[in-house]
Amino acid sequence: MKTKFTKAISIKKIIKRIEDVLNMSDTLFHSAGLSEGVLGLSLFYYYLYLYTENEEYLDKVSHYLEESFHKFSKNKNKGTCNELDVLELGKYLCYLDTHKIIDSNTAKKCIEQLDEPIKIVLQKKITAKDLDTTVGIIAIGHYFLDGLHRIDYRDEIKKIILTIERLSIVSEDTLYWNFNLRDKDNPTVESGFFHGISGVILFLAHAFNKRILPGICSKVINKAIQYLLQYQKPGGINLFPYDTKSGEMLFSQNLAYGDIGIGYALYQAGILLKNKKHINTGLHVLQNSAKYRDDKKIHCQDAELIYGASGLYALFSTLHVQTLNKTFKKAATYWFEKIIHFNNRDSPWAGFETYINGFDNVIQVSFAHGICGIGITLISHQIDMSHTNYLSFFNYK
Repeated sequence: MKTKFTKAISIKKIIKRIEDVLNMSDTLFHSAGLSEGVLGLSLFYYYLYLYTENEEYLDKVSHYLEESFHKFSKNKNKGTCNELDVLELGKYLCYLDTHKIIDSNTAKKCIEQLDEPIKIVLQKKITAKDLDTTVGIIAIGHYFLDGLHRIDYRDEIKKIILTIERLSIVSEDTLYWNFNLRDKDNPTVESGFFHGISGVILFLAHAFNKRILPGICSKVINKAIQYLLQYQKPGGINLFPYDTKSGEMLFSQNLAYGDIGIGYALYQAGILLKNKKHINTGLHVLQNSAKYRDDKKIHCQDAELIYGASGLYALFSTLHVQTLNKTFKKAATYWFEKIIHFNNRDSPWAGFETYINGFDNVIQVSFAHGICGIGITLISHQIDMSHTNYLSFFNYK
């Protein structure tokens, strides 16, 4: 049986193996973004700096940030610039500025350069009625909220809120939205965080907290929550359907799908609106989610952030810090042990292997799905828990 000391040594070795692999893998990254791009490397080296206090890692943070700008400019000139890359580059600049890794004036100038392309993307998403939290209107809304103390984006945020209100489908005392990311002709009414109703709720809660059209925000939030609660089941792995239109239920949990994102949105909305009922509902959903286990590796088949054990560990450990609820601590411990358990494969990726889209090598090393994200998660376990704020890149904030 491993002691805490020997376990710490083994975690340290895993982090070192991940670093060694990433040092030889930077040519795999072709995009400028964070989720699957070169900024994932920059963020990993920032966490290595936090872990070791070795300032040489800060040079790598800057180097890969410059690489991102180079790739962004090159792709923009070729007309192949990825919309998500622009957004992630802006968010990462805000993050580095917040943590005082780059000069604030430099950060502001760089962010201002991205303003025009991001606003163009916003207009395209509004025209497409795309309310997605990862690549749509809501994703851009979070970006503007995060940058509000640097640049006045209030008009853009108001435009987004009014668009959300306009696109809502009202039914008596409830409302919902159609989500057309997957199929423009046959939209879904997803309840989840990445691609559904709860993602919209959380954005509006943060806009309410910034006192931007607070009356509209609170009205829409309360009606959307009321809509979701109509579909709540008394028990099961998930209490809410994946899609309220079809009633389809999922049998797994991760950052993208399942009740975790729904519970998180309701809980945070309750805190920001000072609504105890929403807080308690959110906590109830989250505590049910925290009981989810997958010993047979049927659904959770790897250690990655979005769909795997790292994301579950990071969120439940954060919730435990916020609430001191022992159910969340047990869940965090379970999923952290799963991360270590997954590090037993004969693979070139430091003993890990991503299951979904794993045929693509860049996925294996990426932040969202690969060893950049797994390494950051392991480092965050070794240092102060406040550093799990890397989940904010997925709008868990």
